[in-house]
Amino acid sequence: MKAALKFLTLSLLIVLSAAMSGCQNDGHIGWIFGSWRLDGYTVDGQSAMDAQARATVFSFQNSVVMVTLAPSEHGDTDTLYGSWTEDGDSFTLDFSHSDDQRPSGTDLYSAPTWIGMQSMKMEMAIIHHDRRFTLSWTDPEGRNLVYKFKKIL
Repeated sequence: MKAALKFLTLSLLIVLSAAMSGCQNDGHIGWIFGSWRLDGYTVDGQSAMDAQARATVFSFQNSVVMVTLAPSEHGDTDTLYGSWTEDGDSFTLDFSHSDDQRPSGTDLYSAPTWIGMQSMKMEMAIIHHDRRFTLSWTDPEGRNLVYKFKKIL
């Protein structure tokens, strides 16, 4: 079972990597296509940037978002998948997906909790400027979280 899970995970990574490096599945999706490094993260106005936050990359392809935490000193890489939509100044990240093997919001479909995100649909405000964008939202606990991203690919 573990071998099958590792094979499935590796297969998903290869397919997504190939798709993101070559073609633009279903055409060009606009300015957000590609990879963005988390460049700033605050909770209620206080910086929450730490080593994990600095190693976080979001990659957007079609309606899929892949969140990667760069390899640790042991070579481990965390990769999570969700979906996204944009409508004007509103942006939704959804980490509540599931499949036959994994319940909603678990395993590969869980949110990057190390940056305060949750395995649910998160309605956020977005501001986009050239090769940077900012997302902000209020979590269920009432905290204001702000994420600043910088384009890397």
